[in-house]
Amino acid sequence: ADVLAHLDPLLGTLQECLAPAWRRAALLGVLGALLEAVDSCVHAAFGAGLLNSSHAAALRADADAVRDFFIAGGSGLPAADVTAATAVLRKAIDAAAEEAASQAGAGGSAH
Repeated sequence: ADVLAHLDPLLGTLQECLAPAWRRAALLGVLGALLEAVDSCVHAAFGAGLLNSSHAAALRADADAVRDFFIAGGSGLPAADVTAATAVLRKAIDAAAEEAASQAGAGGSAH
């Protein structure tokens, strides 16, 4: 949510300053970069043991907040595009959580 608070003024400026065709491309670029960065952080954090499967629900809620932010009640990007992009992140969160849980289970049974 903190990231979205910082993005809000930037995206507002993009909305005001860019022509509609450029605006959509710029917003898609920001969304894609944000999702890529979050995906990288999620995998690194799960891999380092900083996150575990119990964090997955909160991370999925964060992905939903990003989705809603970029859809902006219909005044932002097309809902289908944003939903598809954030669905990829949600799947990555689930896969990382599942992998962390299986590694924890394997590590726990070895002791």
